[in-house]
Amino acid sequence: MLSPSPGTTLAGSTMTFTWSSGTGVSVIWLDVGTTVGGAQIYGGAQAALSRSVSGLPTNGNPICVRLWSLVNAGWSFTDYVYTAAAPVLAGMISPVPGTTLAGDTETFSWTKSAGVTQIWLDIGTTVGGHQLYGATQGTAISRIVGELPTNGDAVFVRLWSLSAAGWQFTDYRYTAASVVSSRLISPAPATIVRGGAATFNWTTGRGLTQIWLDVGVTPGGVQIYGSTQPGASRTVVGIPTSGAIVYVRLWSLGGGNWTFIDYTFVTGP
Repeated sequence: MLSPSPGTTLAGSTMTFTWSSGTGVSVIWLDVGTTVGGAQIYGGAQAALSRSVSGLPTNGNPICVRLWSLVNAGWSFTDYVYTAAAPVLAGMISPVPGTTLAGDTETFSWTKSAGVTQIWLDIGTTVGGHQLYGATQGTAISRIVGELPTNGDAVFVRLWSLSAAGWQFTDYRYTAASVVSSRLISPAPATIVRGGAATFNWTTGRGLTQIWLDVGVTPGGVQIYGSTQPGASRTVVGIPTSGAIVYVRLWSLGGGNWTFIDYTFVTGP
């Protein structure tokens, strides 16, 4: 056998086998099978020094080739063993493996080779687990998954590929997003707010999708102001100047949950 080189992995489901003519050989016979000496895939006499054989498995298993030679009315053979081609497994593209997820919802995208007929996606808090998500993806190459944790813990993704070789998987590990609530920077909590108006400034936090500011004369009240915030600062007018207490509640939405921090100020002229 000249090619493919004995002991190598075949390139696909169709392969051209080529051999030398030998000396004194009157007939050549080629058997290709899944067992030693078998002809489950192909078997026949050869009129040339090559044969294209189709229908080869693509499961990564051994392929056995027996090349027969008829010399002086006597048959002899040489056996060769190859490895069947194996399909390329689906591979995660994004998020980039090993990185930190952006929030409680993420779009997972992957590659898919022609030999893969079905993909299954598992996402869990343990290796191979599906506590967060687990379902077939058919032949799709992406999936939006929500309700992911935002606690900074490890998130494990197992991407399964179904091919002629059966189910095979690749594991990936990510870090869950960490949600940090927004916090008031100024005015300094418990200080005096003067002049009938105040500009409140806060940190943007981390992993947040919305911030809400309430200002009132009762804890959690909105008698003075209450609204969502597009930025990290808001000037609020209508602040009492009579020495009253003003209550400020700064809400943070992250990981699908609202949390808040309360602040108290004293008003002054």
